[in-house]
Amino acid sequence: MDNQSFRFESLPSEPASIPIAAAPLYRRIYYELRHLITSGTILPGDSVPPEKELAKKYNVSRFTIQQVFRLLVQEGLVTRHQGRGTFVCELDRTQNAQTITLQLGVLQCAGDLHIAALKSFSRRVAGLTRNQVKISFIKETLGSASTQLKKLAAGEQDMFSASTEWIEEIEPKWRVASLPFLFQSMSHAHRFTTSGLAESLRSALVQERNIRVLADNWVRPSRLILALKPCFEVEDFKGLRLRIPNIQTYQYTWQAVGAKPVKMDWNEIPDAIRTKKIQAIDVPRDIAQRDGVHRCARFVINTKHIYPRTCILISEKSFSGLRFDVQEALLLAAKEAGQSYSHGALAQWEEDKQQMMMEGSRFIDTDPTPFRQKAGALYDTNPELRDEIKMIAAMQTDGK
Repeated sequence: MDNQSFRFESLPSEPASIPIAAAPLYRRIYYELRHLITSGTILPGDSVPPEKELAKKYNVSRFTIQQVFRLLVQEGLVTRHQGRGTFVCELDRTQNAQTITLQLGVLQCAGDLHIAALKSFSRRVAGLTRNQVKISFIKETLGSASTQLKKLAAGEQDMFSASTEWIEEIEPKWRVASLPFLFQSMSHAHRFTTSGLAESLRSALVQERNIRVLADNWVRPSRLILALKPCFEVEDFKGLRLRIPNIQTYQYTWQAVGAKPVKMDWNEIPDAIRTKKIQAIDVPRDIAQRDGVHRCARFVINTKHIYPRTCILISEKSFSGLRFDVQEALLLAAKEAGQSYSHGALAQWEEDKQQMMMEGSRFIDTDPTPFRQKAGALYDTNPELRDEIKMIAAMQTDGK
């Protein structure tokens, strides 16, 4: 079918699949034409309808259609010949294009579910880009969260995935998203990720730190306290030597409650528990069972203090250097993986909890209200966040 003209009437009136629902019109037209080409509906050698015809079809200007063609040309899907028209390329030209490898760092304490979700993200990116983009995982060797965030900001590392609480280390505005006892459920945290406030935080991170959030909708169940002794009330935490991550907000939180927070690397925890250098640890729920600390610290206390969110970040330097279609593939794959991750986190916890109970763990649910009152002083020390705190609190509409 070389040099055959593809019949315009075959074009669907609506896009078959638009990854970004709110995309500008020229992007939606691009997605539609791209789908027709990559699915084989328009074959190599076929001519694409001319600018004037497409402009009339979609009721847009010819300039808009020129934007669409520019994206298709950049991706290697079409070629344009002045006076002759626009023609679909052989797909193997794009399949044989140079592979892009993006380096993604994670932390030593990353849970199995986190890693599995990142692998799913990687496979989805490969599928969306026809194997032109490869995500290379690197664990431990890239350094701490603070180190990797600084590398991202400097454009020295491509990507990083960890809890969003770490972001406040380089961008204080993000502290509002990790204040203790502010979010009261997973659904509350999910509402926040789709809010205008969350979008403003993401935009600020790009503008001020050169780091883009691909997705931060990876919401998990609340963190837990694993302790050597039972703790039912706020008073039970007084003087408790509690290991926390090296994040300032955690230190202020547990000091306000009355505990004695201890900053400590993850690999030091088992010995510290055995020697009773610490009496408890603040731990993500998805790794509470993994390292076996619960066999020593057998009291599992649910204070509902943080509903953590994992994110995938990318250096703006790396992101801006990618083709448009690759950028969109990363954004879509990261969001999809986050949705799957949240569902998986709940299911995994039910399995982990049963295993921990079989191994002697005792579970304690606390009333978070007295803890929230104690930690309320932390809100007062951040007056610049008062409006944002009120906005987040207003997003809680039910107790689910």
